[in-house]
Amino acid sequence: MAKWLMWMTMTLAASAWAAEGDVLATLPNHIALDASTHVSGQPSAETLTKLHAAGVRTVINLRPDQETPALDERAIVEKSGVRYQSLPVGGRADLTRANVATFDRMLNESRPGIVLMHCASGNRVGAMMALRASWIQGKSADEALAIGKAAGLKGLAGDVQQLLGSPDAASAASPDWPGKPR
Repeated sequence: MAKWLMWMTMTLAASAWAAEGDVLATLPNHIALDASTHVSGQPSAETLTKLHAAGVRTVINLRPDQETPALDERAIVEKSGVRYQSLPVGGRADLTRANVATFDRMLNESRPGIVLMHCASGNRVGAMMALRASWIQGKSADEALAIGKAAGLKGLAGDVQQLLGSPDAASAASPDWPGKPR
């Protein structure tokens, strides 16, 4: 009986942990860059309340407030015990060295645990990751673009390639890119 009770307790604990971890897997366009660094599209209000239980300790939101006027993301995230940081990146005009330096600082100051970076789709996060890789970490343009694409860079790839000074910037422009972040 004692073995059965111990087995049942361990099974329930493992199930609860798996359910909490699954929160990250349900995020739109979720990408796990490593065990503690995740990218996604916009989480729902319900999902935001579950992030702390999934191990998220910092959320970095790259969406300007006007993109989600009905969502007080800061209040939801902070109420659940997660650190919230906002860096509005509306598109190419906001892909500046100053914003990349701020983004790098936010990542470096993240609480121990999982950091979740998001925008609408992950595209702007990927752009900032690529520029950070080049401008702050000294990676080549090709390495930086690969890092950005692994983090969700799509529509802004041509703009990022131009900002990195790569010679074949024109070939990176996406024909389906309407000129706005997704």
